[in-house]
Amino acid sequence: MVATKPGEEPLSDDEYEDTRALLFWSALGMLAYGLILGITAIYGKDTGGPNWFALAALCCAIAGQWACSYILWRRYDELYREVTRTACAVSYVILEILIVLWAGLTLFGFSIRFDPMAVLVVMMTISLVTTLTVSIKRGVN
Repeated sequence: MVATKPGEEPLSDDEYEDTRALLFWSALGMLAYGLILGITAIYGKDTGGPNWFALAALCCAIAGQWACSYILWRRYDELYREVTRTACAVSYVILEILIVLWAGLTLFGFSIRFDPMAVLVVMMTISLVTTLTVSIKRGVN
């Protein structure tokens, strides 16, 4: 599950268990993100009035993702925390620029409209690409 590079020492039992726990909670968090996208995609176009079940399921998925993030943050070492801080900051700046540009174009009469699902997908894509980029630059494998 956790491979070492040629010439590196294999992970100790404690390091292996720590890495295994991080991968478990990360995978669970990604599952929650998948549920968020799935719930919004499946139930987002229903025009038959408020869908309380979908809202409750969405809130549960958001709470689950938040819980996974919280657990991961508590288990991270300083390198992972710094990568997370940097990725979040860069993602925020990119999203801020896009949202201000989108608002400006709409307010100035260009009538740029996006489906809420498109906004979610763009937001999560920016987050994923930023996290991968920062992780690679910092040497987190």
